[in-house]
Amino acid sequence: MLPQLAKAARTLAKASKIRTEELDLVAEHDADLDVAALWAAVEEAVPRTAVSSAVAMVEALVPEDDGSAEAAMRAKPALRYNTVRPFLSLLGESDAPGSARWSYAAPRATASTPCTLCRTSTAG
Repeated sequence: MLPQLAKAARTLAKASKIRTEELDLVAEHDADLDVAALWAAVEEAVPRTAVSSAVAMVEALVPEDDGSAEAAMRAKPALRYNTVRPFLSLLGESDAPGSARWSYAAPRATASTPCTLCRTSTAG
C-alpha cells in the first residue's frame, strides 16, 4: 500500500507544483487563464492519465477523515507487542473522544477513600 501511495503522491506533487507555478505566472502578469496551456505544461512532466490514476489511487488508499486513521494508529502497537495485544487492540475499537471518561474518574474517587491496605499496624 505505501509504495503505491508514495508513487501517487510524487505524481500529484509534480503536477501540483507545475500547476501552481503556472497559476502564479498568470496572476503575476494579470493574464487570462488558458486551461489548455495549463494542461500542456503539466503534461510535459506528467501525463494526464498518470494524474488521473494517481488521484484514483489516493482516493482508494486514503479514506475520508472519519477518525479511522486515528483508530488505526492506536491499534498499530498491538501488532508490535504480543504481550499486550489483546488490550491494545481494544483501544482502536472506539473512535469516540472521551469514551473512557471513567478511567479519569476512578483514580480521583479512590484517592478520597482511606487506604486500609497502606496503613501500618500500630499493634505490637
